[in-house]
Amino acid sequence: MYGYSSAEIIGKHAATLAPTDRTSEVKDLLEKIKAGHHLEYFETNHVRKDGTVFPASLTISPIRDAYGVVVGASAVTRDVTEQRAAFETVQAVAAAGSG
Repeated sequence: MYGYSSAEIIGKHAATLAPTDRTSEVKDLLEKIKAGHHLEYFETNHVRKDGTVFPASLTISPIRDAYGVVVGASAVTRDVTEQRAAFETVQAVAAAGSG
């Protein structure tokens, strides 16, 4: 989805996948995860290795150690480009029909 090999991306900061205008958003998300919060279906934009930006839906959960301390995060990213395009098409058709 992003165009990186495992060797290129493992160990990199999460901000690597965010457009430069969204770095504060990444910081806020990481603070929520550190506080133990779970985020589901958070919509944002992400950037591929080649620089193209795409709409993404994130689900992020904290990973805890045996003592309950947050030691990492598990993230699932969905490329929602097709869903957004379908939604915009439906909106355009609805707007044309009401006019």
